Amino acid sequence: RQMCIRDRDMVLTADILNRSNTETVLDFDYAFKDPQGQNLLSGHATVPLIADGLTSSIELGRVLHQFIASGNYVLEILNVSGADVEVLSNATVFVPPSIRLEIIQSLNPNEVVPLEGVSVKSNIQVKGVDGE
Repeated sequence: RQMCIRDRDMVLTADILNRSNTETVLDFDYAFKDPQGQNLLSGHATVPLIADGLTSSIELGRVLHQFIASGNYVLEILNVSGADVEVLSNATVFVPPSIRLEIIQSLNPNEVVPLEGVSVKSNIQVKGVDGE
């Protein structure tokens, strides 16, 4: 079997909650990185926040990417200014390794007559192979 590689279209968003009673403008940089730390998408966002306690959700960008490498793909928020940030959470997309287990089982003999008293030898082989 061959590994099945697909392009995935991802929309990166930030959810921002202004708990202050004053309006502000939040500036920040962002970077979406692969498991080796290479930038797949980066940019800057300026978000006006009103003092209503409601969450603002903004689209940071879209990435069409072929996820080949396994590991953590991380969206980092950097260089935040315009407000004190109480909680900042980076998002992580985990891509598991492309390994699967192949199990082969055999019986010898493979046919047994009931009540015959024949011993049966069972062999189970487990090996890791490239996933799909």
